[in-house]
Amino acid sequence: MLCCKRNQLSSDELATADKVMNSFLEESWSSVGLNFNPWDYSRAEKQGILLAIFKGLNVLTVLELSPSDMLEFCLDMESLYNDVPYHSFNHAVDVVVKLLYMLHDLQAASYLATYDIAALLISALCHDCGHPGLNNLFQKNANTSLAQKYPDAILERYSIDLAIECIARHRLFRNIENLRDPMYSDSTTTEIDVASRMLFSIRCAILHTDMTRHFDVVEDCKALVSKLAKKARQLTAKETSRREHPPNAVKGESWEPVSPPLTAANSSGLRPP
Repeated sequence: MLCCKRNQLSSDELATADKVMNSFLEESWSSVGLNFNPWDYSRAEKQGILLAIFKGLNVLTVLELSPSDMLEFCLDMESLYNDVPYHSFNHAVDVVVKLLYMLHDLQAASYLATYDIAALLISALCHDCGHPGLNNLFQKNANTSLAQKYPDAILERYSIDLAIECIARHRLFRNIENLRDPMYSDSTTTEIDVASRMLFSIRCAILHTDMTRHFDVVEDCKALVSKLAKKARQLTAKETSRREHPPNAVKGESWEPVSPPLTAANSSGLRPP
């Protein structure tokens, strides 16, 4: 049963969040996707949905946290969002669910390490915290206190600072602070431990929500898709050749390729769609 140290939810709300956490992914796949509407759910239900996603994608396991630990973090993050027309906590929940759609339904999780998945989901939850409802251009033209503090990507950098402070306040990465994984933090990275690498990824992910970077990101995505498509064609051609001319094949016998073993890169924990 979920518990909340700061009593931000009533006992009935905790029971609702717990029920949703344990049933949402199994019973509501039809509403988890592009048609998801966060306004259709109560506050407790939305917290349960977040916990279900963090649990279902093994974030709680990789961070060695209990559902109640993550609930405390999610509730604190909710309090950092302002009551504004668009960049509200409802928007954050919506983005988390859309990310679930990409990771699960579109199978993006099979290309990522579990640490990357955790960093992405946390980034999605935090990416607009503190947003005042008026964009970067307004902040700059009005020379607001935020514009004076942050030279560029004003609101994104503000959200990053709030998110990192919230992560530190809850010691969200306390169980992986000194953990090293050569497959995750290799010679191409400057961060030597998993926690530092995840914080770097969170900063980068939120910073790239700045609309001035949008078209650069789109071009990067196009280049990546082109590169992956070329690789896929090469693999397909190679596989076709191997099927037609199997190595050391005995005449009259068929040959089938062996499926690769499950690795950290495809261990999201959810069943294929």
